[in-house]
Amino acid sequence: SAAEGTHREVTLPDSSVVWVGSSGSISFEDNLSHGRSVRLDGDARFDVRKLGGEPFVVETDNMTIRVLGTEFSVAQDDTHENSRVYLYSGAVEVSTPAGSATLAPGTMLDYDYTSGRITTAPIPSGHTDWRYADLDFRYEPASRILDRLAAYYMVGVIYPPNIDDYAEISISFDGTESLDQAIRMVMAMIDRYNWRMEGNNIVMY
Repeated sequence: SAAEGTHREVTLPDSSVVWVGSSGSISFEDNLSHGRSVRLDGDARFDVRKLGGEPFVVETDNMTIRVLGTEFSVAQDDTHENSRVYLYSGAVEVSTPAGSATLAPGTMLDYDYTSGRITTAPIPSGHTDWRYADLDFRYEPASRILDRLAAYYMVGVIYPPNIDDYAEISISFDGTESLDQAIRMVMAMIDRYNWRMEGNNIVMY
């Protein structure tokens, strides 16, 4: 599991690699010797090793994802409104109570719990792989820095519409900071707002 405000890299017994997001956890039985199946709570990015055609299965509260060898990520809303799967390479089949869909590389699936609908679409151009987020900022608006940090720590961020009315910021992070430490560093530069966590969202006010 990953502590709140951090993420953790885990190498599975089959050599697949999982990056578990903030406050997330992954579990599996008996070193995967009875099948490559893992249970995910929270968000994670997967780099799944191909292994003789044996499928790799990810189970969440609302979805089952079957893959062979691929790279994909899972984002689950802490408010229990939706889950998303982003596919970067290979292929995955996603099963939900609303139906199933097979994704092609460069596409995403959104499962809305309230409406019971699943939709697929190209991955938006602004989608950030939080593992490789650029954490060195030079004269950047505060909103862009907060968006990058939110992607890195796999949380949401809500900020006032006038947050960029003030001076641009230069600040660097080395990736070892907790979410709390990183946000406090940004807040010290702005020195104008307070903030709190609401579920999986940073809320500035």
